[in-house]
Amino acid sequence: HGGFCSVNMAAAGIYTMGGAFWEFGEPDWERTEYFMMFGVAEDHDSNPIKMGLGRIKARGAKFVSVNPVRTGYSAIADEWVGLRPGTDGLFVMGLIHELLKAGRVDAGYLSRYTNAGWLVIRNPGGADDGLFLRDAEGRVLAWDRDRQLAAPALEAEIRPALKGQYDIGDKTAVPVFQLLAERYLDDRYAPEAVAAETGIDGATVRRIAAELAEAAFEREVVIEQPWTDAFGRTHARMVGRPVAMHAMRGISAHSNGFHTCRAIHLLQLLLGSIDCPGGFRYKPPYPKSIEALPKPTGRARDVHPNMPLPGPHLGFPRGPEDLLVGEDGAPRRIDKAFSWDAPLALHGMMHAVITNAWKGDPYPVDTLFMYMANMSWNSAMNTAGTIGMLTDRDPETGGYKIPRIIYSDAYYSEMVAYADLVLPDTTYLERWDCMSLLDRPISHAD
Repeated sequence: HGGFCSVNMAAAGIYTMGGAFWEFGEPDWERTEYFMMFGVAEDHDSNPIKMGLGRIKARGAKFVSVNPVRTGYSAIADEWVGLRPGTDGLFVMGLIHELLKAGRVDAGYLSRYTNAGWLVIRNPGGADDGLFLRDAEGRVLAWDRDRQLAAPALEAEIRPALKGQYDIGDKTAVPVFQLLAERYLDDRYAPEAVAAETGIDGATVRRIAAELAEAAFEREVVIEQPWTDAFGRTHARMVGRPVAMHAMRGISAHSNGFHTCRAIHLLQLLLGSIDCPGGFRYKPPYPKSIEALPKPTGRARDVHPNMPLPGPHLGFPRGPEDLLVGEDGAPRRIDKAFSWDAPLALHGMMHAVITNAWKGDPYPVDTLFMYMANMSWNSAMNTAGTIGMLTDRDPETGGYKIPRIIYSDAYYSEMVAYADLVLPDTTYLERWDCMSLLDRPISHAD
Protein backbone atom coordinates (compact mmCIF):
# COMPACT_ATOMS: atom_id res chain seq x y z
CA HIS A 1 0.00 0.00 0.00
CA GLY A 2 3.10 2.18 -0.12
CA GLY A 3 2.58 5.92 -0.14
CA PHE A 4 -1.05 5.61 0.95
CA CYS A 5 -0.24 4.73 4.56
CA SER A 6 1.88 6.54 7.18
CA VAL A 7 4.90 7.24 5.01
CA ASN A 8 4.75 10.99 5.52
CA MET A 9 4.97 10.34 9.24
CA ALA A 10 7.95 8.01 8.90
CA ALA A 11 9.64 10.52 6.58
CA ALA A 12 9.06 13.34 9.05
CA GLY A 13 10.61 11.36 11.89
CA ILE A 14 13.63 10.07 10.02
CA TYR A 15 14.45 13.47 8.55
CA THR A 16 13.92 15.20 11.92
CA MET A 17 15.54 12.85 14.42
CA GLY A 18 16.88 9.79 12.61
CA GLY A 19 14.00 7.55 13.67
CA ALA A 20 10.23 7.69 13.87
CA PHE A 21 7.08 6.54 15.56
CA TRP A 22 5.65 3.46 13.91
CA GLU A 23 8.09 0.55 14.27
CA PHE A 24 11.25 2.62 14.72
CA GLY A 25 10.96 3.39 18.44
CA GLU A 26 8.70 3.17 21.46
CA PRO A 27 7.80 5.00 24.68
CA ASP A 28 9.64 4.14 27.88
CA TRP A 29 6.56 2.52 29.40
CA GLU A 30 8.30 1.81 32.71
CA ARG A 31 9.49 5.35 33.50
CA THR A 32 7.33 7.89 31.70
CA GLU A 33 5.19 10.15 33.88
CA TYR A 34 3.22 11.84 31.11
CA PHE A 35 2.16 10.03 27.93
CA MET A 36 0.49 11.69 24.94
CA MET A 37 -0.99 9.65 22.09
CA PHE A 38 -1.99 11.25 18.79
CA GLY A 39 -4.28 9.65 16.22
CA VAL A 40 -3.70 5.99 17.06
CA ALA A 41 -6.34 3.39 16.19
CA GLU A 42 -6.66 0.18 18.17
CA ASP A 43 -5.20 -1.99 15.38
CA HIS A 44 -1.85 -0.19 15.27
CA ASP A 45 0.80 -2.08 17.24
CA SER A 46 -2.16 -3.02 19.37
CA ASN A 47 -0.91 -5.61 21.86
CA PRO A 48 2.34 -3.81 22.85
CA ILE A 49 0.44 -0.54 23.25
CA LYS A 50 -2.30 -2.13 25.33
CA MET A 51 0.28 -3.73 27.62
CA GLY A 52 2.19 -0.46 27.84
CA LEU A 53 -0.91 1.52 28.70
CA GLY A 54 -1.70 -1.01 31.39
CA ARG A 55 1.70 -0.42 32.99
CA ILE A 56 1.33 3.36 32.77
CA LYS A 57 -2.09 3.37 34.39
CA ALA A 58 -1.01 0.94 37.10
CA ARG A 59 1.79 3.35 38.05
CA GLY A 60 -0.52 6.37 38.07
CA ALA A 61 1.20 8.19 35.19
CA LYS A 62 -1.04 10.50 33.17
CA PHE A 63 -2.29 9.36 29.77
CA VAL A 64 -3.61 12.01 27.37
CA SER A 65 -5.26 10.91 24.12
CA VAL A 66 -5.51 13.45 21.28
CA ASN A 67 -8.11 12.16 18.84
CA PRO A 68 -11.32 13.48 17.25
CA VAL A 69 -13.20 10.36 18.41
CA ARG A 70 -13.47 8.94 21.91
CA THR A 71 -13.24 5.25 21.22
CA GLY A 72 -10.78 2.57 22.25
CA TYR A 73 -7.67 4.14 23.72
CA SER A 74 -9.35 7.53 24.21
CA ALA A 75 -12.03 5.87 26.33
CA ILE A 76 -9.49 4.78 28.95
CA ALA A 77 -7.34 7.93 28.83
CA ASP A 78 -7.07 10.18 31.87
CA GLU A 79 -7.80 13.07 29.53
CA TRP A 80 -9.31 13.08 26.05
CA VAL A 81 -8.50 16.04 23.80
CA GLY A 82 -11.20 15.84 21.13
CA LEU A 83 -9.95 18.28 18.54
CA ARG A 84 -11.18 18.81 14.99
CA PRO A 85 -9.78 16.32 12.43
CA GLY A 86 -6.53 17.43 10.83
CA THR A 87 -5.69 20.12 13.42
CA ASP A 88 -3.31 18.06 15.60
CA GLY A 89 -0.30 19.99 14.29
CA LEU A 90 -1.78 23.37 15.12
CA PHE A 91 -2.62 22.15 18.62
CA VAL A 92 0.99 21.00 19.09
CA MET A 93 2.27 24.34 17.80
CA GLY A 94 0.15 26.03 20.45
CA LEU A 95 1.91 23.91 23.08
CA ILE A 96 5.29 24.87 21.57
CA HIS A 97 4.29 28.55 21.73
CA GLU A 98 3.52 28.27 25.43
CA LEU A 99 6.73 26.39 26.28
CA LEU A 100 8.86 28.95 24.44
CA LYS A 101 6.98 31.85 26.01
CA ALA A 102 7.58 30.41 29.49
CA GLY A 103 11.20 29.47 28.74
CA ARG A 104 10.41 25.86 29.64
CA VAL A 105 12.70 24.07 27.18
CA ASP A 106 15.82 21.95 27.70
CA ALA A 107 18.49 24.34 26.40
CA GLY A 108 21.34 22.03 27.41
CA TYR A 109 19.88 19.11 25.48
CA LEU A 110 19.20 21.31 22.46
CA SER A 111 22.77 22.62 22.49
CA ARG A 112 24.41 19.20 22.84
CA TYR A 113 22.26 16.88 20.77
CA THR A 114 20.39 18.93 18.12
CA ASN A 115 21.22 21.49 15.45
CA ALA A 116 19.51 24.27 17.44
CA GLY A 117 22.81 26.18 17.60
CA TRP A 118 23.76 25.81 13.92
CA LEU A 119 24.00 29.14 12.12
CA VAL A 120 21.62 29.89 9.26
CA ILE A 121 22.38 32.61 6.72
CA ARG A 122 19.92 35.49 6.83
CA ASN A 123 19.93 37.17 3.42
CA PRO A 124 16.34 37.89 2.29
CA GLY A 125 16.07 37.53 -1.47
CA GLY A 126 19.56 36.07 -1.79
CA ALA A 127 20.35 32.64 -3.20
CA ASP A 128 21.97 31.60 0.08
CA ASP A 129 19.15 32.75 2.37
CA GLY A 130 18.18 29.91 4.70
CA LEU A 131 21.31 27.81 4.06
CA PHE A 132 23.64 26.75 6.85
CA LEU A 133 26.74 28.90 7.26
CA ARG A 134 29.82 26.79 6.48
CA ASP A 135 33.56 27.27 6.62
CA ALA A 136 35.98 26.74 3.74
CA GLU A 137 35.99 23.00 4.44
CA GLY A 138 32.21 22.74 4.25
CA ARG A 139 31.65 22.34 8.00
CA VAL A 140 28.51 23.90 9.49
CA LEU A 141 29.32 26.67 11.96
CA ALA A 142 27.87 27.70 15.31
CA TRP A 143 28.66 30.71 17.50
CA ASP A 144 30.77 29.60 20.47
CA ARG A 145 29.72 31.56 23.56
CA ASP A 146 33.04 30.93 25.31
CA ARG A 147 35.39 31.97 22.52
CA GLN A 148 33.02 34.52 20.97
CA LEU A 149 33.63 33.29 17.46
CA ALA A 150 32.17 31.01 14.82
CA ALA A 151 33.45 27.43 15.14
CA PRO A 152 32.53 24.04 13.66
CA ALA A 153 29.16 23.14 15.16
CA LEU A 154 30.11 19.49 15.76
CA GLU A 155 33.14 20.22 17.96
CA ALA A 156 32.67 18.25 21.16
CA GLU A 157 33.38 21.12 23.57
CA ILE A 158 31.61 23.96 21.77
CA ARG A 159 28.94 25.88 23.72
CA PRO A 160 26.74 27.15 20.91
CA ALA A 161 24.59 30.25 21.24
CA LEU A 162 20.92 29.55 20.70
CA LYS A 163 19.85 33.14 20.04
CA GLY A 164 21.21 36.34 18.57
CA GLN A 165 22.39 37.58 15.20
CA TYR A 166 26.03 37.41 14.12
CA ASP A 167 28.02 39.10 11.35
CA ILE A 168 30.67 36.67 10.16
CA GLY A 169 32.75 37.84 7.23
CA ASP A 170 30.31 39.15 4.65
CA LYS A 171 27.46 36.99 6.00
CA THR A 172 24.79 37.59 8.62
CA ALA A 173 23.55 34.48 10.39
CA VAL A 174 21.29 33.42 13.26
CA PRO A 175 20.99 30.10 15.15
CA VAL A 176 18.30 27.62 14.16
CA PHE A 177 16.66 28.07 17.56
CA GLN A 178 16.36 31.82 16.94
CA LEU A 179 14.38 31.14 13.76
CA LEU A 180 12.24 28.58 15.58
CA ALA A 181 11.45 31.02 18.38
CA GLU A 182 10.63 33.83 15.95
CA ARG A 183 8.14 31.61 14.15
CA TYR A 184 6.37 29.92 17.04
CA LEU A 185 6.24 32.90 19.38
CA ASP A 186 4.11 34.62 16.76
CA ASP A 187 0.61 35.42 18.02
CA ARG A 188 -0.97 33.15 15.39
CA TYR A 189 0.18 30.17 17.49
CA ALA A 190 -1.07 31.59 20.79
CA PRO A 191 -3.57 29.29 22.56
CA GLU A 192 -6.57 31.53 21.88
CA ALA A 193 -5.61 31.85 18.21
CA VAL A 194 -5.35 28.10 17.60
CA ALA A 195 -8.53 27.45 19.59
CA ALA A 196 -10.66 28.81 16.75
CA GLU A 197 -9.47 26.04 14.42
CA THR A 198 -8.76 23.15 16.78
CA GLY A 199 -11.85 23.52 18.96
CA ILE A 200 -9.65 23.21 22.07
CA ASP A 201 -9.90 26.26 24.34
CA GLY A 202 -6.80 28.29 25.16
CA ALA A 203 -6.88 27.44 28.85
CA THR A 204 -6.57 23.73 28.03
CA VAL A 205 -3.58 24.34 25.75
CA ARG A 206 -1.82 26.39 28.44
CA ARG A 207 -2.54 23.81 31.13
CA ILE A 208 -1.27 20.85 29.09
CA ALA A 209 1.89 22.79 28.17
CA ALA A 210 2.48 23.50 31.86
CA GLU A 211 1.88 19.84 32.75
CA LEU A 212 4.37 18.70 30.11
CA ALA A 213 7.01 21.07 31.48
CA GLU A 214 6.33 20.02 35.08
CA ALA A 215 6.67 16.34 34.24
CA ALA A 216 9.82 16.88 32.17
CA PHE A 217 11.72 19.22 34.48
CA GLU A 218 10.32 18.66 37.97
CA ARG A 219 10.12 14.87 37.82
CA GLU A 220 13.27 14.06 35.85
CA VAL A 221 14.52 10.48 35.87
CA VAL A 222 18.07 10.08 37.17
CA ILE A 223 19.99 6.85 36.64
CA GLU A 224 23.32 6.69 38.45
CA GLN A 225 25.25 5.23 35.56
CA PRO A 226 28.29 6.89 33.94
CA TRP A 227 28.06 7.00 30.15
CA THR A 228 29.75 8.45 27.08
CA ASP A 229 27.76 10.26 24.39
CA ALA A 230 28.25 10.19 20.62
CA PHE A 231 30.73 13.08 20.79
CA GLY A 232 32.98 11.32 23.30
CA ARG A 233 31.86 13.44 26.25
CA THR A 234 31.56 11.55 29.53
CA HIS A 235 28.67 12.04 31.95
CA ALA A 236 28.41 10.92 35.57
CA ARG A 237 24.74 9.96 35.33
CA MET A 238 21.87 9.65 32.88
CA VAL A 239 19.12 12.26 33.21
CA GLY A 240 15.83 11.63 31.46
CA ARG A 241 12.71 13.67 30.81
CA PRO A 242 9.74 11.38 31.59
CA VAL A 243 7.45 12.65 28.82
CA ALA A 244 6.65 10.16 26.06
CA MET A 245 4.57 10.45 22.92
CA HIS A 246 3.28 8.13 20.24
CA ALA A 247 1.43 8.80 16.99
CA MET A 248 0.19 6.82 14.04
CA ARG A 249 -1.92 7.04 10.93
CA GLY A 250 -4.51 9.42 12.37
CA ILE A 251 -2.10 12.35 12.11
CA SER A 252 -0.64 11.29 8.76
CA ALA A 253 -3.87 10.83 6.81
CA HIS A 254 -4.09 14.53 5.99
CA SER A 255 -2.34 16.83 3.54
CA ASN A 256 -0.40 18.36 6.43
CA GLY A 257 0.59 15.03 8.01
CA PHE A 258 4.32 15.46 7.37
CA HIS A 259 4.48 18.80 9.17
CA THR A 260 2.12 17.62 11.91
CA CYS A 261 4.49 14.79 12.76
CA ARG A 262 7.50 17.12 12.58
CA ALA A 263 5.74 19.42 15.04
CA ILE A 264 5.29 16.56 17.52
CA HIS A 265 8.96 15.60 17.22
CA LEU A 266 9.92 19.25 17.67
CA LEU A 267 7.86 19.31 20.87
CA GLN A 268 9.71 16.23 22.10
CA LEU A 269 13.10 17.74 21.27
CA LEU A 270 12.32 21.01 23.04
CA LEU A 271 11.53 18.99 26.17
CA GLY A 272 14.69 16.89 25.76
CA SER A 273 12.66 13.69 25.78
CA ILE A 274 14.16 11.89 22.77
CA ASP A 275 16.46 8.89 23.39
CA CYS A 276 16.42 9.18 27.16
CA PRO A 277 14.91 7.40 30.17
CA GLY A 278 11.21 8.17 30.47
CA GLY A 279 10.86 9.49 26.93
CA PHE A 280 10.91 8.13 23.39
CA ARG A 281 13.58 5.46 22.85
CA TYR A 282 14.88 4.15 19.55
CA LYS A 283 14.85 0.51 18.55
CA PRO A 284 18.22 -0.73 17.22
CA PRO A 285 19.63 -0.14 14.60
CA TYR A 286 18.12 3.35 14.87
CA PRO A 287 18.79 6.26 15.11
CA LYS A 288 20.42 6.71 11.73
CA SER A 289 21.86 9.85 10.24
CA ILE A 290 20.16 10.82 7.01
CA GLU A 291 23.62 10.67 5.43
CA ALA A 292 23.78 6.93 6.26
CA LEU A 293 20.62 6.15 4.31
CA PRO A 294 20.45 5.41 0.56
CA LYS A 295 19.38 7.87 -2.10
CA PRO A 296 16.75 6.91 -4.68
CA THR A 297 17.99 5.38 -7.93
CA GLY A 298 16.37 5.83 -11.33
CA ARG A 299 18.04 8.58 -13.33
CA ALA A 300 18.70 8.07 -17.01
CA ARG A 301 22.30 7.11 -16.32
CA ASP A 302 21.13 4.42 -13.85
CA VAL A 303 18.84 2.49 -16.20
CA HIS A 304 20.28 0.06 -18.78
CA PRO A 305 18.71 -2.91 -20.62
CA ASN A 306 19.20 -6.30 -18.95
CA MET A 307 21.04 -4.70 -16.02
CA PRO A 308 19.87 -4.29 -12.43
CA LEU A 309 19.62 -0.82 -10.96
CA PRO A 310 22.85 0.18 -9.21
CA GLY A 311 20.89 1.04 -6.06
CA PRO A 312 17.42 0.93 -4.48
CA HIS A 313 14.42 2.42 -6.23
CA LEU A 314 13.45 4.05 -2.93
CA GLY A 315 15.57 6.34 -0.82
CA PHE A 316 16.08 9.60 1.02
CA PRO A 317 16.83 12.69 -1.11
CA ARG A 318 19.18 15.26 0.47
CA GLY A 319 18.58 18.00 -2.07
CA PRO A 320 17.34 18.84 -5.59
CA GLU A 321 20.28 17.00 -7.10
CA ASP A 322 18.87 13.71 -5.74
CA LEU A 323 15.46 14.02 -7.39
CA LEU A 324 14.52 11.62 -10.18
CA VAL A 325 13.73 14.19 -12.84
CA GLY A 326 14.84 14.76 -16.41
CA GLU A 327 16.78 17.69 -17.81
CA ASP A 328 13.48 19.53 -18.23
CA GLY A 329 12.48 18.86 -14.60
CA ALA A 330 9.78 16.34 -15.59
CA PRO A 331 9.29 13.22 -13.39
CA ARG A 332 11.05 10.05 -14.52
CA ARG A 333 8.85 7.68 -12.50
CA ILE A 334 5.27 6.95 -13.54
CA ASP A 335 4.09 7.66 -9.97
CA LYS A 336 6.02 10.98 -9.90
CA ALA A 337 7.80 9.99 -6.69
CA PHE A 338 11.04 11.87 -6.00
CA SER A 339 10.04 14.63 -8.41
CA TRP A 340 9.03 18.22 -7.72
CA ASP A 341 5.47 16.87 -7.35
CA ALA A 342 6.39 14.57 -4.43
CA PRO A 343 10.07 15.05 -3.52
CA LEU A 344 9.92 13.11 -0.23
CA ALA A 345 7.72 10.18 -1.33
CA LEU A 346 10.04 7.74 0.40
CA HIS A 347 7.94 4.64 -0.30
CA GLY A 348 6.76 5.77 -3.70
CA MET A 349 3.30 6.96 -4.75
CA MET A 350 1.77 3.60 -5.62
CA HIS A 351 -1.79 4.85 -5.33
CA ALA A 352 -1.10 7.24 -8.25
CA VAL A 353 0.30 4.62 -10.66
CA ILE A 354 -2.89 3.51 -12.40
CA THR A 355 -4.29 7.04 -12.69
CA ASN A 356 -1.04 8.35 -14.16
CA ALA A 357 -0.69 5.41 -16.57
CA TRP A 358 -4.29 5.95 -17.75
CA LYS A 359 -3.68 9.69 -18.24
CA GLY A 360 -0.30 9.18 -19.90
CA ASP A 361 1.11 11.57 -17.31
CA PRO A 362 4.04 12.21 -17.10
CA TYR A 363 4.41 9.98 -20.20
CA PRO A 364 2.39 7.29 -22.02
CA VAL A 365 3.15 3.66 -21.17
CA ASP A 366 3.15 0.55 -23.32
CA THR A 367 3.32 -1.98 -20.46
CA LEU A 368 2.59 -1.54 -16.76
CA PHE A 369 4.38 -4.06 -14.52
CA MET A 370 3.28 -4.31 -10.89
CA TYR A 371 4.51 -6.56 -8.11
CA MET A 372 2.26 -7.46 -5.17
CA ALA A 373 0.53 -4.11 -5.52
CA ASN A 374 -3.19 -4.77 -5.65
CA MET A 375 -3.97 -1.29 -6.88
CA SER A 376 -7.33 -2.11 -8.42
CA TRP A 377 -8.60 -2.46 -4.86
CA ASN A 378 -6.11 -1.79 -2.09
CA SER A 379 -5.41 1.93 -1.67
CA ALA A 380 -7.34 2.76 -4.83
CA MET A 381 -9.42 5.29 -2.83
CA ASN A 382 -12.00 5.12 -5.64
CA THR A 383 -12.40 1.50 -6.70
CA ALA A 384 -15.08 2.17 -9.34
CA GLY A 385 -13.00 4.91 -10.89
CA THR A 386 -9.85 2.77 -10.83
CA ILE A 387 -11.59 -0.20 -12.46
CA GLY A 388 -12.90 2.21 -15.09
CA MET A 389 -9.35 3.32 -15.87
CA LEU A 390 -8.13 -0.29 -16.13
CA THR A 391 -10.86 -1.13 -18.65
CA ASP A 392 -11.06 2.18 -20.48
CA ARG A 393 -10.34 2.13 -24.21
CA ASP A 394 -8.74 4.67 -26.50
CA PRO A 395 -11.50 5.83 -28.92
CA GLU A 396 -8.94 6.31 -31.70
CA THR A 397 -7.32 2.87 -31.58
CA GLY A 398 -9.95 0.80 -29.82
CA GLY A 399 -7.27 -0.64 -27.54
CA TYR A 400 -6.98 -0.21 -23.82
CA LYS A 401 -5.58 3.10 -22.60
CA ILE A 402 -3.19 1.02 -20.52
CA PRO A 403 -2.24 -1.40 -23.34
CA ARG A 404 -0.65 -4.23 -21.37
CA ILE A 405 -0.45 -5.14 -17.69
CA ILE A 406 1.96 -7.69 -16.23
CA TYR A 407 1.26 -8.58 -12.62
CA SER A 408 3.08 -10.73 -10.06
CA ASP A 409 1.49 -11.73 -6.77
CA ALA A 410 1.40 -14.56 -4.27
CA TYR A 411 -2.41 -14.49 -4.16
CA TYR A 412 -5.30 -14.29 -6.59
CA SER A 413 -5.94 -10.65 -5.74
CA GLU A 414 -8.37 -8.32 -7.51
CA MET A 415 -5.58 -7.05 -9.76
CA VAL A 416 -5.11 -10.47 -11.39
CA ALA A 417 -8.36 -10.13 -13.35
CA TYR A 418 -7.04 -7.08 -15.18
CA ALA A 419 -3.60 -8.49 -16.06
CA ASP A 420 -2.55 -9.74 -19.50
CA LEU A 421 0.24 -11.83 -17.99
CA VAL A 422 0.32 -13.18 -14.41
CA LEU A 423 3.54 -14.30 -12.74
CA PRO A 424 2.79 -16.25 -9.53
CA ASP A 425 5.20 -15.65 -6.64
CA THR A 426 5.73 -17.21 -3.22
CA THR A 427 4.57 -15.95 0.15
CA TYR A 428 7.11 -14.92 2.77
CA LEU A 429 6.58 -18.31 4.45
CA GLU A 430 7.79 -20.09 1.33
CA ARG A 431 11.10 -18.30 0.87
CA TRP A 432 14.35 -17.78 2.75
CA ASP A 433 15.18 -14.22 1.75
CA CYS A 434 13.89 -11.01 3.31
CA MET A 435 11.36 -9.20 1.14
CA SER A 436 11.14 -5.87 2.97
CA LEU A 437 13.25 -2.93 1.87
CA LEU A 438 12.08 -0.70 4.71
CA ASP A 439 14.70 -1.66 7.32
CA ARG A 440 12.11 -1.84 10.08
CA PRO A 441 13.56 -2.97 13.40
CA ILE A 442 12.36 -6.27 14.83
CA SER A 443 13.72 -5.35 18.24
CA HIS A 444 12.75 -3.42 21.36
CA ALA A 445 14.51 -0.43 22.85
CA ASP A 446 15.86 -2.61 25.66
